[in-house]
Amino acid sequence: MKTKAKTKAKGIDWEAQRKFDAATAWHEQLDHSPHFKGVIDLNSGDPYAVALNSTGFLYMRVLNRLARTGHTKALAQLVRYACELAETIEEIAESQPDHLFRLAERRPQWPVLLCRHETSNKLISGYLDKIHLGEKCEINADGKRVAKFSLRTPINRFVWKKLKGSGRFH
Repeated sequence: MKTKAKTKAKGIDWEAQRKFDAATAWHEQLDHSPHFKGVIDLNSGDPYAVALNSTGFLYMRVLNRLARTGHTKALAQLVRYACELAETIEEIAESQPDHLFRLAERRPQWPVLLCRHETSNKLISGYLDKIHLGEKCEINADGKRVAKFSLRTPINRFVWKKLKGSGRFH
């Protein structure tokens, strides 16, 4: 009886902790999963890597939904993750742009970090040229021809979402 009183006084929910431990026990198996250049390869097909990949994907879907409803903590997390991801993509574009050509050449838009300072944003055009953004895009997005559309126009956004859904741009 004294033990239960102590745990409640400390605010520890042992049942919740037990469930969490059981749900995450598989993480120790990740050390034995296939690695790519020293990092767990989430696309290896290994059951533990697949579980981690699926869990992360589900987490991001729920986080996106929460943020869209106006949940302030979810929105703050989403912004933080988006900035970290955009920074990583920019680092890869600088050091290994050829890895991004295939991904960028068929897309009209790309994640970038914008700054309030105008000179910082002038670098973006060079960055997008370096990764060949839009060069083979179905819509006019190569940066060389005058754009005849804007993704800010609702019908263009709708058409682009449908084109993306066809699987030709991933």
